[in-house]
Amino acid sequence: MKSWIWVLLLGGLATLCWVALDIRASSREQLWKEFVTKWEARGESFGVEGNLPPELPEAEEFVTHWWVHAIAKGESASLARLKKMKPDVILGYREWQDSAGEDGIFPMMPDDLADRVRAHGEEYQPDLAAFAEALDRPGYRVSLAKPGGIGAGFTWVKELAAVSKLLDALSHSAIARDDSAEFTCITVVALRAGKKLRGSNSLMAMVVGAGFESVAYQSLERISSLRRWPDSELRKWLAALDLRKRPLAEEFAATLRVERGVHLQMILDWETSPVTRNAISKIPANQRYNFAQAKLALCEELEEAVLSDGGKPKKSIDPAKWKRFGDDIVARKDEGAADGLGHLFISNVRGIFEPLSSLENDRAIIRARLESELQRMSK
Repeated sequence: MKSWIWVLLLGGLATLCWVALDIRASSREQLWKEFVTKWEARGESFGVEGNLPPELPEAEEFVTHWWVHAIAKGESASLARLKKMKPDVILGYREWQDSAGEDGIFPMMPDDLADRVRAHGEEYQPDLAAFAEALDRPGYRVSLAKPGGIGAGFTWVKELAAVSKLLDALSHSAIARDDSAEFTCITVVALRAGKKLRGSNSLMAMVVGAGFESVAYQSLERISSLRRWPDSELRKWLAALDLRKRPLAEEFAATLRVERGVHLQMILDWETSPVTRNAISKIPANQRYNFAQAKLALCEELEEAVLSDGGKPKKSIDPAKWKRFGDDIVARKDEGAADGLGHLFISNVRGIFEPLSSLENDRAIIRARLESELQRMSK
């Protein structure tokens, strides 16, 4: 057979392979489009903006308060001040923290350390006042970014953990100094911060907000019934414990939807990056297939197994279904690269629900204990 015939045959075979890969990619892209269309018609939203709390005027949003805004923008002076705010620098503080018992309960703070903590806190009272002022705003937004650049818009919230650490130290200092009014002020701010951050539907803010609440719970756990603080203070603690009313299952469902939207945006960013595309495959049709499959892997099973029931989106999750779903994803050792790319999202969030559920149990136990103590004091 003449050589030109071989060239034609090989060229035809290459064209068929190319067409087959293109059809395969187009089919997967169509499946993704049909999936989104079907679920959006049922009321689902796969973006970020549609799953965030309603946007209020700038003067009413938490994130646009001048003190919070500077941190969210990453202003170096504000971040440096937060770093210095942490109580670890106080003489003897780390040693006192290390003396916690096996149950995690701290011993009574020594008087001299309590005085040093209070003095350290005095320097940052303007910051705490500004933070409390920001918490007064009705808005729950924590992102400055707009859709399309939202991926990194929530990560700044981790900087606020420095405030929770200071509040933690100050609350134990107030206990040691028998200052019920200061203790109540600190505890209420911590619980208000928990409500605000956990109402943002952001995973990072939910975790940091839970950290603020944990500070309050640990301090309330430390209160001795022998202290005989006024029952008016106990009433304030009980009211603050009930500030956050949204059930955890609803909060987690809303957060899953926002974080899913963030991950979809990240996949889109990778899809438009020549470096990422070529790292996945040198063949354009394979790139298209893998990105479409990654989006389906991220959304299809999550929607049908966790976020919907009977084909209708749900506002809350079933904790048992969520655990089974996460365990199943992690157990898949041989899934393809595209599925793994989509399931990165699940790996990042699967271990968060149970600790939050445990924290809810702590809140219920502390509330019951305080109610019992209030009844005893009223007799």
